[in-house]
Amino acid sequence: MLEGEKSLLIATRDRIREQGQYKDYECEIEFDDQAPAVASDLYVVVTTGGWQPGPRHATAKGVNDLVYSVNVTIVRKAGATPRDRRRNIFFRNLSSLTVEIDKVYTAIDWNLDLMKLANDLIRTATGSTQGFIHPLVFSGMDRQPRIVPGEFFGGTGESVAGLARTITFSSARRMTLK
Repeated sequence: MLEGEKSLLIATRDRIREQGQYKDYECEIEFDDQAPAVASDLYVVVTTGGWQPGPRHATAKGVNDLVYSVNVTIVRKAGATPRDRRRNIFFRNLSSLTVEIDKVYTAIDWNLDLMKLANDLIRTATGSTQGFIHPLVFSGMDRQPRIVPGEFFGGTGESVAGLARTITFSSARRMTLK
């Protein structure tokens, strides 16, 4: 089960880096959606969205039918902004944030190459050919971008340090025999 999640996270990160032309330090798997203190002005965070039982899990003894999700948070740092100008952060950064969201969406949604990469990683790690049978599919996004404080980047004292938005992809289904 965990090998499926790990392989899916690595495949997602690698696909985003390749398709979005991000450098390694601009896109990484994290345990939460926080960016490291050394993050550049743009950072793409890949985190687990967990997994849940699929439709066959409860009806077929000996079968693990699991459906996995992945979250991708795109963070854009905002320059120093006077307190009376903070409402402008959204408008100044919206276009550049939307471009990055489009790159991530295109790289992941219904992407069979990503699913194949995850299956290759499972096979390499475990020798199992029981990989994913359904790809990740877009399932939602934050209703609106959120302002993140300096602590998001490992800093302190800055109440408005950037803008972030999370996209969720789910439906990556993997069935294995127990």
